[in-house]
Amino acid sequence: MLLCAALLALGTMVVFPFEMDRIVSLSGDRLVATHYGLYNTVVGVGILLGNLLTGIAFDAAARAGVPWMPWLALTCVGLGCALALKKLASRVDSGLAGSTR
Repeated sequence: MLLCAALLALGTMVVFPFEMDRIVSLSGDRLVATHYGLYNTVVGVGILLGNLLTGIAFDAAARAGVPWMPWLALTCVGLGCALALKKLASRVDSGLAGSTR
């Protein structure tokens, strides 16, 4: 548990500066706090729904006798997100290569 908490805290510390920079750039330097508040609200609702649905999935899988199924689904979601980010990063890199900035 401590290792998982430490990894989550480390991930948050690494991502936070980039997250803040992205919100500022997308807001156009106007109403930054409002944009950040909206972002946090949307993310909070997403976390709430994700935890709720994950709990429901674990309960349903236990009742169905396949307790490993939610772990497989969560692993697939994580791998899919990693692949999507890799593809997005390559698109951004190739787009920046052609820019004059």
